[in-house]
Amino acid sequence: MEKLLKPKGRIVIADLMFKNTTEKKRVNLALINSVLGDTIDEDEYPAIFEDIGQVFQKKGFNFHGEQLTDSVWILRACLANP
Repeated sequence: MEKLLKPKGRIVIADLMFKNTTEKKRVNLALINSVLGDTIDEDEYPAIFEDIGQVFQKKGFNFHGEQLTDSVWILRACLANP
């Protein structure tokens, strides 16, 4: 990732994800208990925000995320020392 970015370049991701595995379980349980009885699709592998943050930080990125809904996040990562 970092090799493809121009100086001051950034990576932005918006996707279905959860803050941590506890939050993922809570949302899935709420879906099951809802009127629709829905669950997180087993074909989906939603990311875990905390895990992605650790990966970016280990690679030398400044990392920030903002939760837009219960399960949608937008992330921004830019190189700490371009």
